[in-house]
Amino acid sequence: QFVPQLGLTTQVGEGPVAPTFTGGVQLDGNSQNGVGGFVAGGVNTGGNGDNITPGVQTGFGFSPGSKGQTQATAQLGGNIQAPQFGGVNFGQAAGTPGAVGGVQPVLFNQPLLSLLG
Repeated sequence: QFVPQLGLTTQVGEGPVAPTFTGGVQLDGNSQNGVGGFVAGGVNTGGNGDNITPGVQTGFGFSPGSKGQTQATAQLGGNIQAPQFGGVNFGQAAGTPGAVGGVQPVLFNQPLLSLLG
C-alpha cells in the first residue's frame, strides 16, 4: 500500500553514509479523519549536502482510529536530498547572508532576506 507523506528530514553529520531522522504527516484510509503521523530513520549516501543524493529510510506510521485506538504500521521508503528546492537553499553555514537557521530563501538567485534589508 502506498501512502502519501509530507515530512521534514534532518541529516546528522556528513560522510559516505550519513544518518537521517524524519517526522511528518501522512494521508491514510485507516485513521478516522484520514490523516496520521509518521517517524522514520535512515541514511543518505554521499551525505555532504552539496549535491543531489538518494537515501533509504524505515519507520512507523500512526493512524488514530474512531474508538481511540492507534494503529501502527511498519514502513520502508526513500528520499532525495538536494541542496536547493523551491527557491530555498538548505544547509547554509552560520553567518551566510540572508540565512536563518541554516535555511536561505532566494529570489532570482539572490538571498531574499538580504534584498529586503
